[in-house]
Amino acid sequence: MLNTILFDFDGTLLSIDTDRFIADYFSKVSSYLSKYFTESEVTNLFWGGTKSVIKSDDGTTTNQQVFFEYFFEHTDIDPELILPYLDAFYDHVFPSLKPTTLNNDNMLKAIDILKEKGYNLVIATNPIFPAKAIMERIHWADLDPKTFSHITTFETSHYAKPNPHYFEEILKDINKTADEVLMVGNHYLEDMIAHTLDIETFLVNEHAMGEKDEALISHEGSSKDFLDFVQQLPKLK
Repeated sequence: MLNTILFDFDGTLLSIDTDRFIADYFSKVSSYLSKYFTESEVTNLFWGGTKSVIKSDDGTTTNQQVFFEYFFEHTDIDPELILPYLDAFYDHVFPSLKPTTLNNDNMLKAIDILKEKGYNLVIATNPIFPAKAIMERIHWADLDPKTFSHITTFETSHYAKPNPHYFEEILKDINKTADEVLMVGNHYLEDMIAHTLDIETFLVNEHAMGEKDEALISHEGSSKDFLDFVQQLPKLK
């Protein structure tokens, strides 16, 4: 019986101009790290590390470990110098990216209803950002991290989307089976791939991304359609 809802974050719970966010993010992080790297070096290091995370499939190293293994294999800089400096970026500069996003009132209402009905809520965002960045974006959406029983992060996850093992790890961490879970997201592959594990899916299509595969989609509609869907779910308590 359905009792747990997994939510993608960007483009699902938080409306975001992805192209602007990425451009602004790299502009700000490149400027912040200009004392140590050129702009092209920052871009290559960050994209290279992220691609390594997405490709990683051994399940023994966290995404953070995979990212920084790539990072420090491609630069001679001292980790003890750059890691605290980079950590401070997420404290002091990353919050300035909030204007690239907007709240989604329908999704906020849906979260409130699901809480009232007793559903277990999980943020299943692609864990390619540090926990600080993920928590910051949760606040941008006017949500409380305490609402969610589990949040996937860079530091604790061992896989990334669209690897199905990412969803297997979530099921293990939250002690749920596929038939108890619904995955809600806006990416046709990264989120809907959960259906290959027999997880029910809902594609929120206002910011849909990727190539559509009908076989992976259990339900599809706008955020208003999702709100209507949630209103029809039974109370669990």
